[in-house]
Amino acid sequence: MALAITNAAPAADLPFIGKWKTDPARSDLTGTTVSFGNLPTGEWQWSSGGMTYTFRMDGKDHATGMGDTAAWVALDRATWQTTWKSQGRVLSTETLALGPDGETLTITNRGTTPNGKPINGSTTFQRQQGGPGLAGQWKSISVKSGSASVIGFAPLGEDRVAFKQPAWGVLCEAELDGKDYPCTTPIGPGWTLAMTEVGERVLAMTVRKDGKTFVVMTQTVSADRKTMTQISEATGTNERTKTVYNRQ
Repeated sequence: MALAITNAAPAADLPFIGKWKTDPARSDLTGTTVSFGNLPTGEWQWSSGGMTYTFRMDGKDHATGMGDTAAWVALDRATWQTTWKSQGRVLSTETLALGPDGETLTITNRGTTPNGKPINGSTTFQRQQGGPGLAGQWKSISVKSGSASVIGFAPLGEDRVAFKQPAWGVLCEAELDGKDYPCTTPIGPGWTLAMTEVGERVLAMTVRKDGKTFVVMTQTVSADRKTMTQISEATGTNERTKTVYNRQ
């Protein structure tokens, strides 16, 4: 027991250990882009953050390559709906609506996380190119979330940490050695997390799916350890978002 306590102490003293809750007022999640392409085959192509998948507006489930599926339908000429599922279970439903001039697109997301927390948010995009209708590239200009997100880091030993995102049932246990370690997620296997300390109060995190980098994040804890700022960059883009967390 004494040995276990001794080994756990270093990880327990790391500044990012604990539970953190998002501070939407101080965060900036805008500036990301999403593209919709209407292919000659009659299919559509969705692209964002270096990820791409194809689908049809037929209401059937189409694999996204990220462990979930998306079923698309056109409600009218300016409104579409997407139902996201994981292993057959509905995660959320998105409604995409064009603005009156066709130059803005608002995506409203409704659903329930695996632990029963409500999903209630919306993102408004400005058209960058393309058209008419849904086709083209869109850049986010406003992000609204109906509920704060909580993440946590817990010590597991001298140099091992558990990363948790309770609302989504995400758990990753990793050494702080920059190597990939498997995660438990509600959208199936293949997800890994690598963590490395790159400064006194800075933690680098790389999320991969089936060996392909999905997103790179840097967590920086303030000197008083009361806040943590996360800078995220998706695969193959220069798009960065900032999420500020308050210690709980």
